[in-house]
Amino acid sequence: AAAAAAAHEAVWSLSSDAGADYLPRLERLLVRAEAAGFTAVLLDMHAPACSANGEEHGAVSLEGSKGLLLASATARNLTLRATAAMASLLASRTRLAWRAVELLNEPGEAPSLYASYYEAAAAVVRQHAGVDVVLCSWTYQLEELAPIASRLGAWMDVHIYHHVARAAPELWASEFASDLRQMATAARASEGRLLVGEYTIALAGGDGEGGSFTDFELLQYARWQAAAFAAAGVAAMAYWNAFCELGESPWGYRRASSPLAAQDWCRWVYGFASGEGECPAAWAPRAPSPGELATTNDSSSGGSLGPG
Repeated sequence: AAAAAAAHEAVWSLSSDAGADYLPRLERLLVRAEAAGFTAVLLDMHAPACSANGEEHGAVSLEGSKGLLLASATARNLTLRATAAMASLLASRTRLAWRAVELLNEPGEAPSLYASYYEAAAAVVRQHAGVDVVLCSWTYQLEELAPIASRLGAWMDVHIYHHVARAAPELWASEFASDLRQMATAARASEGRLLVGEYTIALAGGDGEGGSFTDFELLQYARWQAAAFAAAGVAAMAYWNAFCELGESPWGYRRASSPLAAQDWCRWVYGFASGEGECPAAWAPRAPSPGELATTNDSSSGGSLGPG
């Protein structure tokens, strides 16, 4: 593990100036979010140096490892610097009512093993007034995470993915029962500071892509999840993309980031089924012009980024 960490440190040291490229882009995104009327933004440390989970979406895929962030002081320090940069950008966006940094996405180890890192990262974020701290876990880890979050005054974020084979509310209730109980307990313990940071309807149907569900059934399933999370005391929830293609494009990035994504959202969640109407124009994102991408002036961003 030490040798692997050293190798990944070398890779990250070569790209440690990446912030010069991505931070201006991130700032432009925040400017556009403010201009579009968004009131809350959560920036997620999705891929820390040397990975916190060893998954392909966590910086580097490490077979047989749950990430090497904790084994590498260099990786931890680099990730803390990136966290500080994220918090600094958010602190400058004072038109946002709620701004927060999620310290790690879907960490691979038990929450207690990250406690000292969370303390260091939370201290970095708290140097920037008005920016909250968020800790991520799966539902089965919420009980262990709750006291750490309480000690740090942090929000908790839980991600939920279930493969449901049939459009049957009683089946959904059974599938989600344990998660909802744990979420309700965590919501009470945290006085409501619990988010669902990712949920989806993509894993609906026999083929795992929603193929055996009609549009109306997918709409029912989307609304059922939102209502169930709210009943458990969740303060807010963030929807993952509907088209989770399990083949060559595991999370359907192209579809989710295209103008068609707005149509997807309207169809599945707001009830504009295929052939029954169009998504309101104000909800459909448009591609920014070169001039808009070249400036961070609020008044130049224009357009709507969606319903939020």
